[in-house]
Amino acid sequence: KEEYEKAGLSMNMEKTKYRCIGGESGDLELENGEKICECNSYQYLGVKIQKDGKDEKEIRQRIGQGRRGIKRLNGIWWSKEITKKRKYNIYNTVIKSIVLYGAEAWRWTEADKRRLEAMEMDALRRSCGVSRLDRVPNTTIKEIIGLKETIVQEAEKIQLFWYGHVRKMEQHR
Repeated sequence: KEEYEKAGLSMNMEKTKYRCIGGESGDLELENGEKICECNSYQYLGVKIQKDGKDEKEIRQRIGQGRRGIKRLNGIWWSKEITKKRKYNIYNTVIKSIVLYGAEAWRWTEADKRRLEAMEMDALRRSCGVSRLDRVPNTTIKEIIGLKETIVQEAEKIQLFWYGHVRKMEQHR
């Protein structure tokens, strides 16, 4: 608060919250008697950080945002005038960007990976103009689109790339 005041800024104590990870939790009391309340989760740079350190809600939220994006682009996916390659490029640039934001630090389960792959297959099926009722296997859809790596494989690659950067950091960081 003192640092903010030095810069001519002020804190809204009603809106200011904090999240303690790995230590004693509880509200913080400042010297002047004001309190900063603890919260169970918060949004930081678009990523939800939870008290328990799990990412299940964040991953589900990202998949939900991806599904909403897929629905909004439904006219494009089913259009016969747009090539499959162009549809796949749209999927890569728009949907994957939404879903994989913050994926570098995800701790996920096999169930999360299956949900992610199901969301991806929904977009790819629509791109091919194939509904689930047509009973076309996922492998065939991937061949038609020319899918080289799944969204899960891409997310794992992003995590390994990020891990490499973390390993190169000096220990005091």
